[in-house]
Amino acid sequence: MRLDFSNHAQLLTFLLAVALGAAFCLIYDVLRALRHCVRSGASAVFFEDVVYFTVWGFCTFCFFLLFTKGMLRFYVFLGELLGYVVFRLTLSRILYPAFCKLGAFLITLVRLLLKPCALLWGLLKKGLQKLCALLRRVFHKILFGVSKQKARVADKRRKNRAAAGNRRDLTAAKKRSAAAAGAGRKGKFRTAGGRKENSWMAGAEKKENSRTAGKEQNRPEYAQNSARVQKCETERFKIFKKKRKVAK
Repeated sequence: MRLDFSNHAQLLTFLLAVALGAAFCLIYDVLRALRHCVRSGASAVFFEDVVYFTVWGFCTFCFFLLFTKGMLRFYVFLGELLGYVVFRLTLSRILYPAFCKLGAFLITLVRLLLKPCALLWGLLKKGLQKLCALLRRVFHKILFGVSKQKARVADKRRKNRAAAGNRRDLTAAKKRSAAAAGAGRKGKFRTAGGRKENSWMAGAEKKENSRTAGKEQNRPEYAQNSARVQKCETERFKIFKKKRKVAK
C-alpha cells in the first residue's frame, strides 16, 4: 500500500488540524460559558477538564488514523495548537460574552417556563402529602379496628372460658353440697342417737348425785356443818343490820 506524503496532502492535513484546534477552542468557550452561568465547584471543574482533554486526545488519535494512516506527525500537533491559540485570541473574545448572555437568557427562559410547572408541582406535592396523610389515617383506623376486633374476640373467648369454668365450679359445688347434705343427714341420725345416749347418761348422773347427797345429809358431820353455816349467816345478818342503823 503506497502512502501519499506529498506537500499538498501535508498542507491539507495541517489545515484540518488547525480547524480541529479551533473547534475544540469553541467547545471550551461553550463550557466556560456554562460554568459562568451555572456555578460549579472545583471538583466539578476538574472533572469537566479531565473529560474535555480525554475527548480531545481521542479525537486526535482518530485524526491520525484517518489522515496519516496512524503515523504521528509533528505538524498535526502544531496545527491543533495554532488553531486553538488563534481562535482564542480572535473569535473567542466575541463569542464567549455572546455565549454567556445566551446562556443567561436561556436559563431565565427555562426558569420562567418551569415556574408554572414548579407551582403545579408544589400543589401536586401538597395534594399528595394530604392524600398520603389521609391514607395513613385510614390505614391506622383499619389497623385499630382490626386490633379492636381481635381484642373483642379474645375477650369473648376469655369470657366463654370463664363461664365454662364457673359452670364447672358450680356443678362441682353442687355435687359437693349434695354429698355434704347426704353426709349431714347421716350425721343427724347419728347425733340424735348420741343425744339420747347423752340424756340417758345425764339422768343417771343426776340420780347418782341425788343419792350421794341424801346419804351425806343423813350423816352427823353434814348436820354439824349445816348448823355452823346457819349460825354464821345469822351473825352476818345481824352485823349488816347494825351497820345500816348506824348509817341512818
